[in-house]
This record gives sequence, structure tokens and C-alpha cells, in this order.
Amino acid sequence: MEMSTASPLEKFTVFQTADLEEARSEVARIFCPHELVMRDNGRSLDARHNHAELDGFSLDFVQYGSEVLIDPGYLGGFYLLQLPYSGSATIKCGSETVVSSGNIGSLLSPTIGTSMVWDAECKQLMVKLPRATVERTFEGMVGTDAARPIEFACAFPIGSAAGTRFRALIEFIRADLDSEGSLLANRLVAVQMREALVISLLKMQPHSHSRLLMGPTSPAAPRYVKRAEDFMAARIDQPITIADLVDVTGVSARTLHQGFRRFRDSTPMAALRRMRLERARADLLAREPGSTVTSIALKWGFCHLGRFSTDYLKRFREHPSQTLRAEPPNSQGYEGNIDN
Repeated sequence: MEMSTASPLEKFTVFQTADLEEARSEVARIFCPHELVMRDNGRSLDARHNHAELDGFSLDFVQYGSEVLIDPGYLGGFYLLQLPYSGSATIKCGSETVVSSGNIGSLLSPTIGTSMVWDAECKQLMVKLPRATVERTFEGMVGTDAARPIEFACAFPIGSAAGTRFRALIEFIRADLDSEGSLLANRLVAVQMREALVISLLKMQPHSHSRLLMGPTSPAAPRYVKRAEDFMAARIDQPITIADLVDVTGVSARTLHQGFRRFRDSTPMAALRRMRLERARADLLAREPGSTVTSIALKWGFCHLGRFSTDYLKRFREHPSQTLRAEPPNSQGYEGNIDN
């Protein structure tokens, strides 16, 4: 990743300091207590921490400007994904040692002892995910509690096909936060992003329970699908995740997906998008003063306006702008799929 003149998340600056103790205490306040030792006495500290707190996760940018040893021991309450912007770091996670730079990032697990040495040029973009969020999402996906902690492989292959897609998602979030009028201020969007991040990590990054995500499950019954649909319809304007649907239906996420595929030729999240498209259409037809296609799309959690327009056209056989302008309104619907 190449850096721009301004550091990522600059408007979310927590501190910039040359004082080692201030850097340690401020980083500890957001992450966890840790040891911080300068390894290059010939180069002064130039530490910076930018921190954007979102709904159930955070995005951070950290640099020290001098070679430092960072020893947090056990993170305890969170997972930390580190994506290098420049420089390199040598990271020891239990018995695994990773040299992180360029196309290799690192994923720290809360129950694996960790220590790191960052070189003077090391600057990293980080994603902090609460342990409880990751565990709850995993349990929703497999339909059972994890008997042991979820521990990821430390080396994170940014240069792989899946890693490239994941990095693009992080960069989308970073760019949105750095822009005016962030889409992530909408909780529907923020929760969808968090859900996408956690599910992607659980699917792409090897961990201690990976095999459970590949095991067979029994087919879903139609009543589970209907229960999920009723739940989504009743809470259509609230953030809804796969874990929520699992709690309501009592089946695993895999079973729920199979049920929607078999009985609805869809997925749960695609069904939720269709419901929200219906609400967006109703708002477009209502033509409240000041309403625009963009404002209505964002209201219903559609942050990618191009995809919103494409899905809308596929379902209703007209563009959102045509619905907004139409006189009289075209009430003819179209049951097209907008699946993943």
C-alpha cells in the first residue's frame, strides 16, 4: 500500500508525540496494556495513532517513527488485523514468527501470546474486532458453541486473491471514513461492513475451527425460512446480521442458507435486500419533499449506489429516478432475483 501525503484517518487523530510514555499509555487506552521499548536510540520517536470507532469494530492507523519493541502479551478481549502501509515488522505469535511487509499482514488472536518489533518505517492500518463478536458470528455460522478459543494463523496473505479482495474492503472503509459525509455513519451500513469483515476472516483465514465451516449440515425446514423472513420484515429498519437470524430460527447459518437456496432460490441477506428495495420503492413513490434517490438508498442501507440502481432495475424494470419522477407511479413489480 502506498501512503498519501496525509496519514490515513487523519481527522481521527488521537495523538502525535515524541514522548515514549505518552505513546505507550495512549495506545494502551484504546488497545491493551503493553510494554513499549525504543530499540534505536539514534532516532527520535515520531508516534501517531489515528482511531475511528465504528459499530462493533474500529479502524486504526499507527506509526512510531523509530524501531520499537511492542509486547502486549495476550490481547485478551479482541482480535487485531494489521495491514502494513510501509516498512516491516517481525511478529511472534506463540510458536509462529511472521515478517510482515508488502503483501504479508498479520492477524493476532487474543489467546496467543504476542510480541513485535516494528522498524522505523513501519506504519500499519489495523482492524480491531471484539472477541465476543467473532465468536458469536462463528457460532451462528456453525450452529454450535466453539469448545476451544478461535485462534487464527498469524500470517495474513494480503497478496492472495482473497486477501486482495479483503484489503479492497478495508480500503473502501478507510476511504469512506476519510471522506466528507461518511456512509458508515448509517448503522445499517456499519453493521453490514462489520458482518462482512468477520465472516470473510472466518472463511478465508485458517483457524483452529476451520473444519467446522466445511462440515455437512441437515437441510432446513420451510418454517425456519418463514421465521427468518418474519423477523426481517418486523425489523427492516434496524441492523440485522446472520447471527441474529440464527438466534431467531434456531438453526445454523449454513442450514439457513441451504433453506433459502432450496425454498426461495436466494440467500437470507439477498432476501433482506429485496425487502429493503420494496421499502425504498415505497419512499420513491411517496415523493416526500427533498427526497432524492441517494437519500432514500442510504436510508435503507444501500451504500453502493450503482448496485442499488442495478438491483432496482432488475426487480422493478425501471430505474429509481424513473420511479421518483413517474406520473402516475408505476406499481407493476417484477420478481427478479438480486442474489449474491
